[in-house]
Amino acid sequence: MTELRYSTKSLNADILRAIIGFGLCICPVILIVAEPLINGILIASSLLFLVFGIKTWLRRSVRVNFKENEIIISGPISRSLEWNELRGLKLSYFSTRRNKKDGWMQLKLEGKSRKITIESNLEKFEEICARAYQAASDNNIPITKTSERNFAELGILKKNR
Repeated sequence: MTELRYSTKSLNADILRAIIGFGLCICPVILIVAEPLINGILIASSLLFLVFGIKTWLRRSVRVNFKENEIIISGPISRSLEWNELRGLKLSYFSTRRNKKDGWMQLKLEGKSRKITIESNLEKFEEICARAYQAASDNNIPITKTSERNFAELGILKKNR
């Protein structure tokens, strides 16, 4: 069993972004008298940054136990999934730049009654993706073209075919 964590550097950067975004949105509401519509938009935006910051802060306590036969997420909301119970799989890429070279990936695993989402700033993300792809193959789960392309970007299709 391997215990994995999300990258502290990445989480700290996201928390800083959340603090800056929250501050930039809430300060005008506090300091400037503006139209109610503008205040509403700024308050809604500040709440989004606040939720993002809390979610990121909670992710600091998440531990992922990666085993040959299952994956276990321990933290504020714990869940587990045995690989032979895998019913769905999706690997998505989210670009932060127009050149599509910078960004992150997200692996969504679906079991009988639960879903697990893992982001690429988790240690050994590629190994988990490879094991998930193998489980999908073993369970005859169809994989979308987009997910196949993303697995190929990680070099996983070449390893397993």
